[in-house]
Amino acid sequence: MQADDRKEHVAPRKTISLRIAPELITRRLGSDLYTPAQALEQLVANALDADSHRIDITIKENSLGGVYEVIVSDDGCGIAPADLESAFGTVGEHLSPRRGSRDSIGSKGIGRFSAFALAYSSLWTTIADDATGRRWRQSWRLGENPNDFEVETLPAPGAETGTTVTLHLRDHDGVRRLFSGVRNVHRTLFNGFAGYLLRYPAVEIRVNDELLQLTDFVESEEVEEIPEGTSPAATLRHIILGQNVDQDDPNTIVFSSRGNAIKRRAVGEPAVEGKKYLAVVDSPYLQELTNTAKSDLAGFDPGFLNLEREAVSRSKAYVSALRGTREQAFLTKARANPAYPFKEPPTTLIPQASRGVYDRLIVELDKEFGIGAVSPKQLQLILGMTSQLLRSEDLADVITKVLGLSSGEVSQFAEVLRRT
Repeated sequence: MQADDRKEHVAPRKTISLRIAPELITRRLGSDLYTPAQALEQLVANALDADSHRIDITIKENSLGGVYEVIVSDDGCGIAPADLESAFGTVGEHLSPRRGSRDSIGSKGIGRFSAFALAYSSLWTTIADDATGRRWRQSWRLGENPNDFEVETLPAPGAETGTTVTLHLRDHDGVRRLFSGVRNVHRTLFNGFAGYLLRYPAVEIRVNDELLQLTDFVESEEVEEIPEGTSPAATLRHIILGQNVDQDDPNTIVFSSRGNAIKRRAVGEPAVEGKKYLAVVDSPYLQELTNTAKSDLAGFDPGFLNLEREAVSRSKAYVSALRGTREQAFLTKARANPAYPFKEPPTTLIPQASRGVYDRLIVELDKEFGIGAVSPKQLQLILGMTSQLLRSEDLADVITKVLGLSSGEVSQFAEVLRRT
């Protein structure tokens, strides 16, 4: 046999079509990339990008009270038949709505795969018009092999446009906690879309037909602009929240682009008595950092770091001024009460120091127990007892037991007493 005969015949050129392993989509772009809360936010963001004015989230329970299915539906423009292949057949290509009247949140073309963080399979139905104005209903299922799915297309004259996603939920602790109640879903969506909903108040999000109302969470709001300079331009919203908001830190700042949050952190300032504070920083500069993968890299971006420093500095100043304003308002109220022991401002050192200690003590009582909100008669009793408390030999013991101060706070308070 000749040596040439033993050589394998190799074509000089050939084309290899790229196929994506299904687990790359279901896990790496789905359950591994998104938490359950982030996954729900992505589905809601898709609905908002479809120019929806109403989004409905329906939680279904079985006979034992366990949640087994969630439906996310919207009244947006839907996905036209000509756009479906690019919208779902191409990974990494974002479909912009044809009639969008608001800023688009998405840009990466992978948000639809977040459904895999909530469910092993999902049923999608979209109703939209084609280029000629005819209306169509398209339905498909994303399952274990999302590379190939069959789309059923039927005429839908007279039907309302929009998209519905039906999720058969995973048996997962995080998923169960997320959908454990309407209030919990409301809190999750408020945390994710507070800036967007404040920007576009006409948008409605309902959970089991209960409207997510900003007034349930927001007590007041002030807006300031950060001009472009040492940092990118941004809008900074100072929001005072009620106690219904689930926030790990009493003062929190969120960085977002077009309402889509990319980073959340503590402001690092003492709390305002009885309130929670949320700063929402929205900047077009952050659009490139809005997908989950890049969010972790925000801390390495010079523009983001400059914006973070500027926004945190402004937030600290706002919280500090607000805290001082509230303290002063409480002291004014307390000094007008008949039981306040210093009728006239002291003019000598020892009375001045005594009033300083007394004022500091009642301010701390207001922080801990909200005594500024009680009736004038109740406040009179508290102020009188506090005055007597200052004359007690067991002052430190009473204070520590009543206020529950930590050892460090006891030392700090003892130092104040020692100096005065």
